[in-house]
Amino acid sequence: MDKYAMIVKLTVLLLLFSYADENVALAGFIQDRPKKKVQLNEGQKLLSAARNRMRNKKNAKPKEIKTRNADLIETKKLARMYQKLKYEEIEIKQFLNIQPENFKNNAELSQLYNETLFRIMEREPRKFVRNTLRVSDVRRKMMDRYMKSPVGDNLNIKKMNDQLQKEVKTQWKAYEPKLRSNDKEVLTKEYNRYESLHRIFRSNNQRLKEPSRLTQLRKAEAIRAATDRRVAPVIERRSDTIPK
Repeated sequence: MDKYAMIVKLTVLLLLFSYADENVALAGFIQDRPKKKVQLNEGQKLLSAARNRMRNKKNAKPKEIKTRNADLIETKKLARMYQKLKYEEIEIKQFLNIQPENFKNNAELSQLYNETLFRIMEREPRKFVRNTLRVSDVRRKMMDRYMKSPVGDNLNIKKMNDQLQKEVKTQWKAYEPKLRSNDKEVLTKEYNRYESLHRIFRSNNQRLKEPSRLTQLRKAEAIRAATDRRVAPVIERRSDTIPK
């Protein structure tokens, strides 16, 4: 009897330990779920609050949306920028420093970035162009992807693109005469910096005019090359080959 009683006791103990382990794992899972849910709800709250203020109080001063979650700092910046009607130079710089790739797995935040991007381009084309010329090519390509997929039916994309294209041309026209370098690589790099942005907005294949200094250097090189071809080298003839 004692033998069977011992087996029963061991079986019961094993079952209790197994049940306890499962409860610990389940408790950990349950603890993680609310945390993720709170983060998701806080992001949705920021997005919703920004849009409600834009719909109901278009002229109101942007409300500072509070959040304790450090992971949502950029979302907080975006939500505040989205509410504005005008943008200062420093605010556009801050927006361009936001990493849009951080939102690629979150449809709502990606949409908020997209809408804020188009609001800034539409309302501050001069400031936007001037500051976008200073960002890296990688960041500009990332913005280009957002710009090809605008969010919102009330956007006049053609009008906005025409305005931005015109602004790039204006700023290039003011900057191009200041280029005095004799280095073709430097001149080409500066030209491409403007042309790559101009290419995003243009509706045709018309490129920006190349730097006049670069054109002058090419012409000078072509003239030198042509001159070198026309002047044949003088070959001295050996005395034994001269006819008598």
